Order: sequence, then C-alpha cells, then structure tokens
Amino acid sequence: MLNLGKISWGFGFIGTGAGSGIFRHIVEAAPNAIVLVGANGKIVLVNAQTEKLFGYSRSELIGQPIEMLVPRRFRAAHPGYRDSFFFHPSVRSMGAGRDLYGLRKDGREIPVEIGLNPIHGGGRDLVLASIIDITERKRAEERFKRVVESAPNAIILVGEDGDITLVNAQAEKLFGYTREELIGMSVDKLVPERFRGMHGGYRSSFFANPSVRAMGAGRDLFGLRKDGREFPVEIGLNPIQSEEGNLVLTSVIDISERKRIEAGMSHLLQEMQATVTILTASTSDILDAASQVASGSTNTATAVSETTSTVEEVKQTALMAADKARHVSETAQRTAEISQHGKKSVEESVNAMRHIQGQMESVAESIIRLSEQSQAIGEIIATVNDLAEQSNLLAVNAAIEAAKAGEQGKGFAVVAQEVKSLAGQSKQATTQVRAILGEIQKATNAAVMATDQGSKAVESGVRLSGEVGQSINALAESIEEAARAATQIAVSAQQQLVGMDQAVLAIKGISQAARQNVDSAGQAKAAAENLHTVGQKLKQLMERS
Repeated sequence: MLNLGKISWGFGFIGTGAGSGIFRHIVEAAPNAIVLVGANGKIVLVNAQTEKLFGYSRSELIGQPIEMLVPRRFRAAHPGYRDSFFFHPSVRSMGAGRDLYGLRKDGREIPVEIGLNPIHGGGRDLVLASIIDITERKRAEERFKRVVESAPNAIILVGEDGDITLVNAQAEKLFGYTREELIGMSVDKLVPERFRGMHGGYRSSFFANPSVRAMGAGRDLFGLRKDGREFPVEIGLNPIQSEEGNLVLTSVIDISERKRIEAGMSHLLQEMQATVTILTASTSDILDAASQVASGSTNTATAVSETTSTVEEVKQTALMAADKARHVSETAQRTAEISQHGKKSVEESVNAMRHIQGQMESVAESIIRLSEQSQAIGEIIATVNDLAEQSNLLAVNAAIEAAKAGEQGKGFAVVAQEVKSLAGQSKQATTQVRAILGEIQKATNAAVMATDQGSKAVESGVRLSGEVGQSINALAESIEEAARAATQIAVSAQQQLVGMDQAVLAIKGISQAARQNVDSAGQAKAAAENLHTVGQKLKQLMERS
C-alpha cells in the first residue's frame, strides 16, 4: 500500500511544475490503484492501475464523484464517512473491521482494501486513496475456511492474546459452544481450571519460539466442555503469520475412545501376561500330545489301509454272493414253474386214475355178467347133452326096431343111424363146449379176481395220487416261498453290494482323510513346536515389559 504520509505541498504540483512531474511519476508507477479525491468527493487524479482495476478510462473518471466506484448498497453512507475523514484526517486504513467492495464499470463488485493518506496544498484538502484488489486473497481465505471447516478434527485459530478468532463446526460439536460464543472468547476457558494458571506461560513460550509441534509432549491434556465435563485431548500446534499478527492454528482431537481402548489394552496386557504364563506351561504338554497324535495318526492310517484291503475282499465276496443269490433266485423261479407243471400233471394223473377206476368197475361188472351168462350157457349145454343122450338112446331103440322090421325097417335104420351119429357129434360138441365154458369160467373167475385187485390197486393209486398231489401242492407252495425268499435274498445281496460299494468309497475317503490327518498331525506337531518357541519368546518379552 502506497503511504506518502501527510503531505503538504503547493497545490501547483498537480499542474506542470517539476514537483508535479515527480508526483505523477510516483502515482503512475505505484503497483496499486491510486485515486486522488477532493473534499467535495470529486476525483482529481487516477493512475493506470485504477483504469485497469475499475474498467474506466482516465477521462471517464476525472471530475466524477468517487461514489461511482462504490456499490449502490453503500453509496448513501459513503459521504458521511468521507466528511468524517476530512474532519479528522490521518493516515489509516479505510473501513477498519468492515468488508470493503469496489464497483467496476461492468457492474461487477470486487473486494478491496483501501489505505487513506490526507494531502493539503494550495488551500485544498485532498485524500490519496491506495486501492488493492484482494479478490485472490479473499478466495484464498475462503479456501482456507473451507479446509478448516471440512477438517475432521476441531480447529481453533488463536492470537497471541489468547483470544479465539476462528473455529470450525467440529470445535462447536466438541466443546458444546456455538461459533458466536467461541469467536473472541479466551482459549483459556476451554482449559480445565486446574491447568489455567500455567496455560498462559505455555502460550507465551510457544509464540516466543513458534514451530509445528504437538502440545504438551509427555503430559496428559484435557479440554473443558461448556457443560463442565472434562475429556482427554491431543493437540497439534501450527504457527501462522498474518497481517493481524502471529496466530496459532490449533487442531484438537478427542482421544476419549483411545484412552478407553488403552485402558482396555492395559487390562488385556495383564490378562495376556497371565495367559502367556499358562501358555508357556501348556505348550510342552501340547507338544507331547501332538507327538502322540502324530504317532497315533500314522498307526490309524496303517490300520485304515489294512481295513481298505479287507473291505475290498469283503466286496468281492459280496459280489460273488450276489451272483450266487441271483443264480439261486433264477433256479428257484424255474423250480417253481416246474412244480406248477408237476402239480398240474399230478392233478391230471389223479383224474386219470379215477377214470381208470370207473373203467375197472365197468369191466368188473361186464365180467360178472359174462360169468353169469357162461353159467347159463353151461346149463343149456347140459340140457343139450341130455337131449343128445336121449337122442342116442332113441336112435338105438329105433335101430332095434328097424332090425325087427326087416326090409321095411332098413330106411328107418339108416335114419336112426344118422340120428345116432348126430347125437354122438352133439354130445361130443357139448363136451367140448362144456370144456371151453369151464375154461371161460375159470378165466372169468380169474378176471373177476384180477378186476377186484385192479380196482383195489386203482383205488389205492387214487388215494396215493391224492396224497402225492397234496404233497406236491405243499412242495409247490414251499418252492414258491423259497423263490420269493431267494428273490428277496438276491435283492438284499444287490443292496448289500451297493452298500459295500458305498462302504469302500467311505473307507477310501477315511483312508485319504487318515493320510491327510497324518500330514495335519505332522503340521500340528511342527506348529506346537513353533508355539512352544513363540511362548518362550513371548514370556521373555512380557518379562522385559
């Protein structure tokens, strides 16, 4: 900011004299916008930076009221501020504590910082205004505020006097005060009363040797909330130099949770020490047990391997049993079919025997009738034989009578002789017939006896065939039951074979698991050895701590 002090020159320097030239060169060379204004508020002089800043040409500004460069919302109050300045002129900043803005020709407002230098000469009071565009500074401040506001920790900006100049939302949340309550408050109010007496000395020591560091190294720090509750904190200090003086940016972190965790860790450490002692004492037992488990696992794996071989043999036996059971089932089915055929044949035999029995009974009746007829014929033959004898006797008598008659009796004698011959033949024939009838009678009697015996034999055969039929029926039923049982056996054998397949798979799985168990047991033994070593080292570390 250009500061010429309170200059009292002849008014003519603004004209064409040597002093005027020097002044104009100084004003024109200034890096800031320079505006020379009279007590009446008219612009007397501007430099090139003013033209650049406000967008007006020099000719547009000279002779115009200074209020043309003031935003409309501030114009009404501006003449009063100007009169106050000329009433008590002094080198100072304009609008202390207020945000100042300029108005460009295009209507845009810009934040500015203005320095005032009173000038008196030629009977006129003037003010030399040095104007700085602080747009970039405002942007930087806004970025700084956004960064501070978005910080996850409580941020407090404190001056050397200990007053708070800036806070963020986390600071409000942490301490329970509003932003309005915190701004301008002494930071000591956020310190517990038992530490306030020493806090001022610590703050002075920091500003005497400012550096980025943690506050209260080696000490427990506490903050004080609005409700009077204390809480442990961790504080980082970052010195900042500004136009307002030296400041310190304080980052405050509530470590209540960390303290709680540390207390828990301390308790856990004590428990760990006790556990390590137990662990160290137990690792030897675990190592011994792991060795035994490894040995037992090896034995188990061997036994399982032998069991696998045995189960394979049992499977082969079960396979053979299944084949035989299937063969027995098929044979039993065929036997059942044959027994059904046999049962049918026996039934047919029984029926045939009964038919024969009926035929034999008919034959016996026919033979009996034949015997009766033979006896009747015998009686007839006896009668014929008697007639033949009588005829022979009559023939003899006739021959005697014919001889007595002489020649007249010769013809009758011939007839008597023929009758006698016929009677002899008849007698001979009857004798033969009687002999034949005797043979027929004997044969008939034998046939009757044979028929009777045959009938008895047939009757016995029918009875025996019935018994055989019953036996064969019972046998057929037994064979059918045996066939069903054989079928069930075959099904069971097949199921047993399936079960044996599953058992073989299971045993193989167990065998694989046993081998893995051996490996795992070896690893467990190695782990137990490592655990024992770690336990010893851990015990040593715990003893050191």
